[in-house]
Amino acid sequence: MEAGLCLFAASLPVSIAGANIGWVLAAVGLAVCAREGDAVDWRAWRGGLTPPLTLFLAAAAAAALFGPAPYHPLENLQKDAHKLGLYALLATAFTVASPRRPLAAFAAGAALAALYGAAQWAGGLWVPGAVPRAHAWLHPVTFGEQMAVAFCGLACLLADPAERTRLNWGAAALTGAALVMSNTRGALAAAAAGLFAVGLFVPRLRRAAAATGVLAVMALLAADLLAPQRSFILTLLGRGHAVAARSQGQFERIYLWKAAWAMGWDHPLFGAGLSG
Repeated sequence: MEAGLCLFAASLPVSIAGANIGWVLAAVGLAVCAREGDAVDWRAWRGGLTPPLTLFLAAAAAAALFGPAPYHPLENLQKDAHKLGLYALLATAFTVASPRRPLAAFAAGAALAALYGAAQWAGGLWVPGAVPRAHAWLHPVTFGEQMAVAFCGLACLLADPAERTRLNWGAAALTGAALVMSNTRGALAAAAAGLFAVGLFVPRLRRAAAATGVLAVMALLAADLLAPQRSFILTLLGRGHAVAARSQGQFERIYLWKAAWAMGWDHPLFGAGLSG
């Protein structure tokens, strides 16, 4: 089971197929543990994330079933059901296996992806008209989100004086740099909010919370300006280096939110469903 958990964790930033093989092996291992009489806490699946994930899944299902076009939202619903199932599996498996090795495996996979992503970003600097974004083997947004999770986890680890090793400092610097190079501004903002929240709730880190907020704002501005072709700031100032069509694309999400607001008024009770 632990081998499956390690394969799942190490493969997450590298290979979806590898991650799927890993969690299946972990599930088989958990079944073997149960058969051999190991102490498995089957109630652990009802962890802290189970209620919000279940509530979201139920709301999404209602929106799909009662929306104007049910088939497409229902097609997307299984992805979120899969996440809930994986969370239940991991929460239960960690009552038998220590999370230390799987977390180390995830850090190693994230560091490998970060190195490759940094090389992609550096190579993109020499391509005329290209927007350099680190993404390794994933979409830049997915990559940025994973780097945000890895960076926050390593930052929390470094809060323990016993864990302030050169390896952990190096991995944190690497994943943090890769997060900025991904130019995924939402992931950067989320990482900043996460670290700020940790600083507020851990008494000995409260003094660092304000400094974290300032550094996070600076990193967010730097990430935006690192790619002038897709910079919100330069576009708003009318100084973007991209052609008009690309600059206009930076506001695409604002138009999508306006459309979503209008759809909400048209379907106020259940909405239009996932991807509706």
